Amino acid sequence: MATTVRLKQLAQQIIKALPAKHPLLALAAGLPPALRSAALTRVWAYLAATLPQTMPLRTNLGFSRRHYRFTSDHARAVFGKPELYAGERGALELAKALARHSQGFVDIGAHLGFFAFYVREYLDDRCPVYLFEPDPDLFELITDNVTYAALPNVIAVQQAVGHVDGTLTFHKNPEHPDMGSITTVFAEQYQTRPITVEAVRFDTFVHAHQLRQVCVKVDVENAEFEFVEGASGALDAIDSLIMEVLGPAQQKRFVQRMIREYGFHAYYINDYQVEYAPDGQFTYVHPQYNWLFCKAAPAALRAKLTGSKLKVIEPLA
Repeated sequence: MATTVRLKQLAQQIIKALPAKHPLLALAAGLPPALRSAALTRVWAYLAATLPQTMPLRTNLGFSRRHYRFTSDHARAVFGKPELYAGERGALELAKALARHSQGFVDIGAHLGFFAFYVREYLDDRCPVYLFEPDPDLFELITDNVTYAALPNVIAVQQAVGHVDGTLTFHKNPEHPDMGSITTVFAEQYQTRPITVEAVRFDTFVHAHQLRQVCVKVDVENAEFEFVEGASGALDAIDSLIMEVLGPAQQKRFVQRMIREYGFHAYYINDYQVEYAPDGQFTYVHPQYNWLFCKAAPAALRAKLTGSKLKVIEPLA
């Protein structure tokens, strides 16, 4: 153990002493997916952290034929690739596969826009991609990249998607931008800043844009019930719903409600295994928080996922 610690410290000292860090990081940000690995991502992230200030970098995000622009503090996006995201790669693969069977993709709680950018790469350009992000700083980053990458048929909306049309209080989390929420859950743990944001119900948006058979990804940080309440008038327009379900919602039996009240089949996304949970029962595996809700039973879902990395698992009789 002591030897490992010393080697790690030595490696850190060598990295800190490297000259020409800016050109090295620019080169790393442009590496093709085959030359990206977990180990190298950590090296580049550590090197980026030694800079006196962040620098803008041109990156392919580890998958794209296009180029995006992020600052060096977004190390995972800049230097990584989807296959390295242990908690999200199954959901990303699922979004890519199921969006192809839809008439559009909707990313709610887009954060950096990664899901939407990834799906746009593989989805027919004629199918629209919508992104919702209420955080003004993240929204600016998203729209800058939609323009910079010249993404076709991508519509970014600076609104929260919840249970009302109008305005909501959004608790912005400066320390962890991916943990902003219209609920107060994170406000109890972090120094959040309440801001007033525009809000829309999902069913209002669906009816206004005459959407149907859409693939939807939802990451609303403890506002799962608020989303479903606001989507209740348009659930029939959802072909597949990929949704982060956190502990508080699990404890309130959110998954069982989706099954019993709304008639969805529920699947726990355990990395590349899509585990059928007909009664909502599952075994949690860290850091897998995502679920798939859809009208497809296992056999039909398996057919939709043909050619993907995903495997549908049914419980033993």
